[in-house]
Amino acid sequence: MKIAFRVDSSEIIGTGHIYRCMTLAEEFRKKKINSVFICQKFQKNLIYFIKKKNFKVITVNNNFDRKDNKFLKNHFLPWSKEMQARDFESAFQKIGNLNIKWILIDHYGLSEIWEKLASNKYKVAVIDDLKNRNRFCDLYINYHYLPFNRENQKKLKKHNCKKLIGINYSIVDKIYCPEKKFAQNSNLRRKKSIFVFMGGVDRKNYTYKIFQILKKKVFSKFKITILIGLGNLKRKILLKKAQKVKNIKLVKKMINKSIMKKYYINSDLVISPAGVTMYEQLLCGANSLIIPQNFYQKKTCYNLSRDNYINYESNIKNINIKKINFIINNKKKNKPISIGNNKIVDIIKRSL
Repeated sequence: MKIAFRVDSSEIIGTGHIYRCMTLAEEFRKKKINSVFICQKFQKNLIYFIKKKNFKVITVNNNFDRKDNKFLKNHFLPWSKEMQARDFESAFQKIGNLNIKWILIDHYGLSEIWEKLASNKYKVAVIDDLKNRNRFCDLYINYHYLPFNRENQKKLKKHNCKKLIGINYSIVDKIYCPEKKFAQNSNLRRKKSIFVFMGGVDRKNYTYKIFQILKKKVFSKFKITILIGLGNLKRKILLKKAQKVKNIKLVKKMINKSIMKKYYINSDLVISPAGVTMYEQLLCGANSLIIPQNFYQKKTCYNLSRDNYINYESNIKNINIKKINFIINNKKKNKPISIGNNKIVDIIKRSL
């Protein structure tokens, strides 16, 4: 029996959807359930990375044309009915003979149109960040820290849809669970170091803007590590500029999760976007400055900050020496979270 993930990555989409689906796929693997990834071959995709982790990838071809560009350029806009129908048909031609019971969708381009087609053959689970469209699924997952009201409920069109809603259903690898010694004593964080990672693509070029602040003399005693995503469009410029700053190290290769966790918990400050990495940091107790990169992330960050989960700044122009120093010296203990990986996997496993 297999689980299929319909998920994409690209210069526009980013990489976070792939990473959280792989987190669930790893949990399924532990329970002897195989996973298949269904992906488009968009530019700067992570198909090679999925294969490197020994998961099967099936590529689909939507035969996009010029009229589809407005949907492809806006990551948050559901694809047209025709695009979704073509996408499902292309996928079904390749997975129809596989022993698949569930399809899990983590994709801003898809909606109830794709899900209804899939529901004729499979059970459907949806990871939804946006709550801006109708869904037709058996399992609905939304772990973002936003209210789920009557209007949101109306968008779930399938009767008896099971809902997993709230921050304690976050999909985060267990490796980021806090260490006892760190959780008990936040002073262990005092390492005189800063870690920056603005995602796999960083379309808004925030990494470079943060670099321009951190290269100033006031931070010269800090050991600063900047991880550059594989899809970062300014990689060459950053690498050239960083050579002139002795205390800044640029990491240009993918690093494993255990090393990532060490950066999180051993740094005085972690600067990152409000995607998957934010939840990793929340879980392990990092002292973070979160920079949301879209309207939906801003709403989530506002609520998380209000309830003492995170520090955030919605405008990159407001990030300066004073703000960074304040957060570094801020001893506020942010609230911990729990994760929902096992709950999600167990619900699906019971129905196989």
